[in-house]
Amino acid sequence: MTDVHVSEVMNPVDATLWSIRRDPELRTTIVALALLDETSEWDVVTASVQRAIERIPRLRQRVEEPRMGLGRPHWVDCEPDLNHHLRRMQAPDAGGMRSVLDLCGALAGEDFDEARPLWEVVVVEGLEGRAALVLKVSHSLTDGVGGVGLLRLLGDDVDESVLEELGPRPPSDHESEGRMAELLALPSGLLSAMVHAGVHPIATAEETASVVSSAGRLLSPAGPPLSSLMTDRGLGRWVGISELDLEQLRRAAHRAGGTINDAFITIAMGALADHHRQWGAEGTAFRVTMPVSFRSDDDEHGGNQWTPARVVLEIDPDAHPHDQLQRYRRVLRAATHEPANAFTQSISAGVQQLPAALTTGIVAGMVKGCDVALTDVPGLREGLT
Repeated sequence: MTDVHVSEVMNPVDATLWSIRRDPELRTTIVALALLDETSEWDVVTASVQRAIERIPRLRQRVEEPRMGLGRPHWVDCEPDLNHHLRRMQAPDAGGMRSVLDLCGALAGEDFDEARPLWEVVVVEGLEGRAALVLKVSHSLTDGVGGVGLLRLLGDDVDESVLEELGPRPPSDHESEGRMAELLALPSGLLSAMVHAGVHPIATAEETASVVSSAGRLLSPAGPPLSSLMTDRGLGRWVGISELDLEQLRRAAHRAGGTINDAFITIAMGALADHHRQWGAEGTAFRVTMPVSFRSDDDEHGGNQWTPARVVLEIDPDAHPHDQLQRYRRVLRAATHEPANAFTQSISAGVQQLPAALTTGIVAGMVKGCDVALTDVPGLREGLT
């Protein structure tokens, strides 16, 4: 595996997700699963993976730590070894789908080899004439939507729009250009802010106070979990499947004046309350974290463009589900409109200037006190062909 050149600096959010892996409880691994109608020929699978590697630069890049620990990590071009990144296995006798889900849980709990690109593909065969394709990628490489897009790319018939969604900007051949741009970004931003403050001093003071207060809420420690059950967590991962009719869910959400995401949150909170009742534990309020996307049309493709929202959602067992949905919707909308959300990359860049242990400690304080993390990602809308 030969390194060629430094391609680009990690954006601040990607870099933060990379640095917090030092705490095993904060590892952020994406696992995506697709079921195949029939067992694909191995050479076809290999060709699909090879095509994905050729088309998506991130799949042929590893992470290089900054020299002397200063600055953010870089993506470095290298040649992936398919013997490591791609493998197949037979499902255990009578293991069925449960064995595949157990594999997903095991993969989600395992860290990556830092000397290699941050992805793996496993094909599970012997599922009563079918096969399963499991994709594992680091959250530093992409977000959940990008992970599903990568899964789509492993099909034989690929829409070129998938490549536009996933591909990072073209690599630079000059490492110094990337480092110089990073060094100049902060002074130029400060200069712009100073000019704006001179022209609009009162508005600037109000905006600054609002952003600072919002950033404080974003970075403040969460405190202990509110649930008596969501404590003493281990490193194991368990994956399960529950199926709902998406169109029925959409209609129900619209009748209640909300979105599919609002309905998803309402159902998840109800299930969480039921779980506590079954165990004889109290659970009337839970601290929830969920991602808020701030990706725009002008952002480069690939990478992570989101910020974590942290809210407390209360459960009223006597409330109608429509009323619960509306209550959650108001709380979530307020969280998505926090002023600091627009400055997540800048805030992350500032956190990245701290020693790695402090960066990890800040993120740990933000999320370890949360009772549950909830997110919904659109899955495959068509089969892999």
